[in-house]
Amino acid sequence: MHPSKIATSWNSAARVIIYEANGQRVSGAIEGMRANTAGVSPRTVGSAAPAAAVAVARQNVTIPPLTGRHRMDARLRDNTHRNALVSAMDWLLLFFTGEVMAEPSRIKEIPENEMTAEQKKVFTDLVAGRGKMLTPYKIWIHSPKLAAALETIGTFLNKKGSLNEREVELIICIIANHWKGEYVWTAHVRRCLELGIPQSVFDAISAGATPVFERERERAIFDLAAISMAPGGGSDEVYGRAETLLGRNGIAEVVGLLGYYSSVSMGMKLHRVPVRAPASA
Repeated sequence: MHPSKIATSWNSAARVIIYEANGQRVSGAIEGMRANTAGVSPRTVGSAAPAAAVAVARQNVTIPPLTGRHRMDARLRDNTHRNALVSAMDWLLLFFTGEVMAEPSRIKEIPENEMTAEQKKVFTDLVAGRGKMLTPYKIWIHSPKLAAALETIGTFLNKKGSLNEREVELIICIIANHWKGEYVWTAHVRRCLELGIPQSVFDAISAGATPVFERERERAIFDLAAISMAPGGGSDEVYGRAETLLGRNGIAEVVGLLGYYSSVSMGMKLHRVPVRAPASA
């Protein structure tokens, strides 16, 4: 696609998001962009033009007037739609260049030689248990007792629980989608695809639909997560099926993962950790 045509994609995506957003996930804009960039890959367009254009466009987003059932309070509309449209522009930049133009990250890293004794222990235990200093711990290490507790929980849930890796990764994607945590969503959808879960599952989750699962346990996990994230105690039938397929220990671990990765998703969003696309093969 010629750089001059990119504005057309933005315009189409903008119209989709303006009439779909109302504060919800920007899936409408993303689908609009996909439709308008069909057959285009980052290899076919240089990164400089989209990046420069996004930089200008993000500073000059205008909000078309809404009418009829789309009308809402002007200030809420402007804030909601401008933020959604900026997110949509970021998605397009991610598509073309592999990196979202985010606002400055709020992560405050602590050099290892400046860590307190408590922080050094957390760092050492984390590297031993997970192989490296994971980004969320750069947030939590400022409260080392919290970081230590979360390290124990996170390492158990990821490495030592009763759920297999596919199931753990699926749960992470479900809760990342719930919180609109794009960093967590992007990284863990990628891993799920590597583990053999089809793309159609994540298309459905992103669209707020119920996916078709190849494995009974994964459907039970999805349904259990859905009632866990909704008001009330949910269906006895869903709970009973989860108990039969996963066991009470599995149910406990699903809920633990939902809670742990809620903290991860919110922390990464709050601290503006930039989303990165995988490198082109």
